[in-house]
Amino acid sequence: MSYSDYVQQKVLSPIGMNNSTFRTELSEDLVTGYTRLLDAGRQPNIFPEIGAAIGLPSAGLKTSVNDLAQFLIWNFSTLKGQDHQVLDLDTLSYMQRIHWAQLEIVLPSFLQGAVNTLSNSLDIGGVGLGFFRQGNLVMHGGGFDGYVSEIVIDRENEIGVIVLANSSDAPVSFNSQHSISTNLLEIIAPGFAVNEAEQIGEYSDYRNIYTENNFFKYIAIPRQEGIDLYDLLSPNPMTSPVKLIPTNKKDRFIAPEHKGVYQREFEVLFLRDINNQVTSMQLQVVTLNATL
Repeated sequence: MSYSDYVQQKVLSPIGMNNSTFRTELSEDLVTGYTRLLDAGRQPNIFPEIGAAIGLPSAGLKTSVNDLAQFLIWNFSTLKGQDHQVLDLDTLSYMQRIHWAQLEIVLPSFLQGAVNTLSNSLDIGGVGLGFFRQGNLVMHGGGFDGYVSEIVIDRENEIGVIVLANSSDAPVSFNSQHSISTNLLEIIAPGFAVNEAEQIGEYSDYRNIYTENNFFKYIAIPRQEGIDLYDLLSPNPMTSPVKLIPTNKKDRFIAPEHKGVYQREFEVLFLRDINNQVTSMQLQVVTLNATL
């Protein structure tokens, strides 16, 4: 069996990555990659079949954000011991441990082993098996002639960041200036970290992202005293939540301290279906549908 067929059957399909492949044949649904920004603008690149150029399995996976999201879902399920069909918990955990703590000097193997152990204990960072570690984050990235990519995994909060770009100079890398990955993790991710109020609090069923796919996109985060509403379309949404408090009417909340749009009259009504599930949020006269 070829490597491509084996990975398709044993890894990609079981995970749900059904639009990903290592096959080297070109297809029409591949995006065009572009050079960095030049005086003449960006120039398109001919798709580099890197898998054929340097050999599988070194590189060459063609995939999408949605498929990589399936990979992250599998990753979290496996680390919780809920999924064993590709790897078991111990194997994946072993892969994501630090096996080489990068230093500027070469140490004898017994000293390097001690440094590796210390790095794992203190979350200093280093290299695992197929993964890189920076603090408590697990990541992997790459790029070639018009394409750059990165996955960042926060295992503690079960949050993943996926960035795919089709230009050589896109600031994707976690440690690059203006990093898209870093910004997503620092600005957006805190809104997805689950707290106790979300799990067992009386407002837990309001947690969702609400949008009308145009001007409004909010994430509702339950708290003990009410709901924090974050505008995901603002430049830094997690710094200025709209704090909603309940009224004496079911599913109706107000934000008496809100200073922006609808000042002093910011009112939200959550709507439910016949099964009593929250399906949308009515903001004044605009209805925003739940998306999760």
